[in-house]
Amino acid sequence: MRHTLIPTTLRNAIRHDYRVRGLIVTLFMISFAIVVGIVSMLPAFIHVRYEKLSVEQTLAPLEAAIKSATSTVSLADVKKQADILAMFNDDLKGKIDYSYVIGNVVDVRGPVKITSIAVSKVSTTTVTVSIQGIAPNREALLTFKSRLENAAVGNRVELPISQLAKSSNIPFSLTVSSKSIK
Repeated sequence: MRHTLIPTTLRNAIRHDYRVRGLIVTLFMISFAIVVGIVSMLPAFIHVRYEKLSVEQTLAPLEAAIKSATSTVSLADVKKQADILAMFNDDLKGKIDYSYVIGNVVDVRGPVKITSIAVSKVSTTTVTVSIQGIAPNREALLTFKSRLENAAVGNRVELPISQLAKSSNIPFSLTVSSKSIK
């Protein structure tokens, strides 16, 4: 039990006054923080607004020019552009997608480590891929060879039989000839 000489009604009035003053100070701090935030953002707002007006003034003549411009493209110009595109398309028909070829080899490698891949174009539809690497054993090397042969119709894999002499950690060099190119 507290013993004070202040009467209970006066004590309650002082507590009430203390709470009101605390609330006033808290609201003052919050409003001060809001005012400081607004004032600190004001220069950024002015800058952004100025930039927006500047961009709009720059784009206004361009938009007017676009609206007033008429189409001056003739049928002869369109035909000329189509001929140029057709010429580029004919040039690209014989191109090899090297990433596709190498991706197919890597997809079927299994436990075989590939140290080198060389892709060369023999003709417009034929590619020769030379692969070097190390196979952990004969079975893995023969499986790799059969996977390469089955990867696409017309694949031919040349693996010298002398490379099967060792039973483990077999360094190999094989050549794949493929007629089906993406």
